[in-house]
Amino acid sequence: MRCISPQHLDFGRRSIFLHAQNSRTNVRNRHFAFTFFIGNNTVWPFIHALLILIALSIVNTAQAQAQAIGQVETLRGTATATRGNSNLNLRVGDPILSGDSVQTGQASTLGITFLDQTVFSLAANAKMVINDLVYSPQGSGNNMAIELVQGTFVFLAGKIAPTGNMIIDTRVAQIGIRGTLPWITVGDTTSFAILSERDGKTGEYFLLQKATGNVIGTVNLSTVGTRQKLVMNSPEDVPRTVDKTPEELAAEQRFRDQIFETLNVRDTRLGIAPDQGNQSPPPGNQGGNPPPGDQGAEPGSGPSNADILNQANAVVAACAQAQTKINRALQHYYQGNSTQSQQLLLEARDEVNRWPPRSCGNLL
Repeated sequence: MRCISPQHLDFGRRSIFLHAQNSRTNVRNRHFAFTFFIGNNTVWPFIHALLILIALSIVNTAQAQAQAIGQVETLRGTATATRGNSNLNLRVGDPILSGDSVQTGQASTLGITFLDQTVFSLAANAKMVINDLVYSPQGSGNNMAIELVQGTFVFLAGKIAPTGNMIIDTRVAQIGIRGTLPWITVGDTTSFAILSERDGKTGEYFLLQKATGNVIGTVNLSTVGTRQKLVMNSPEDVPRTVDKTPEELAAEQRFRDQIFETLNVRDTRLGIAPDQGNQSPPPGNQGGNPPPGDQGAEPGSGPSNADILNQANAVVAACAQAQTKINRALQHYYQGNSTQSQQLLLEARDEVNRWPPRSCGNLL
């Protein structure tokens, strides 16, 4: 053990005494003297370590109390959040905070749900910064400001967008959006396209000049259809219409499936039933039409193929969510946090119990 000199001990005594004096000076009606005397050289290292632990606890508590504005809903591969001076490896269920810079790794995808139910899906090697998000269901000052830095993004606007206070920024233009499902790729050339929503409808959004806020382009079925996009190289460009590449057309359904998966997981977590609308059509059925061979089913003839597929997707999503909670419960258990572990296990059980017995095999 390190030898503690009398000078160190004296410094320790004087520091604690001064702290006690300041406490008495600054707090009214506190009539007591605080004296701490260290009579053994081996005590001070433990006091020093205790003070460090207290300081770390205060920092961790402050970070935990920072309000989450969203959470990781789905993740394949790797993704990180830069928060202050820290780079955090993200996992499903992790909170997203205002100011976070979120980035996906190679061959990775990430789905995020925000407080107002806006959902973002990030493709591989994508990066965005959540500059601000304020949302309260009864609030009047709700707003969202997100910067898309690089990569491909598909997102579905939530409850802030209809007020006009949702602004998505790119290096060439801002996006004014009141709804719908934009598909945006940020690179040397930034492209803007649109996908049909889960009910088969397609809306529109606007490109705003960064310097003035004036509308310089509209993205909807009339301007770009399903096989074209608007592109810009710099903030001074006028948006121009070009054809999507064969690679983009091939990837379109994959991007749609990614965000629909995130939406299904979110809806399962929030208890939104499949029959309450806003559900995704089966893959490859973006127009919302029933699958071949399923037209004209008579009432009372049993569930359609689409209904069966939607319920199967919901079960798979619920089982995946339950498995994630179990994995996190085990981590908390081994860290000695049995209360949090038990709570996660109860939540996982509730996820599974919403469906017929053995839907998730031997998960629980």
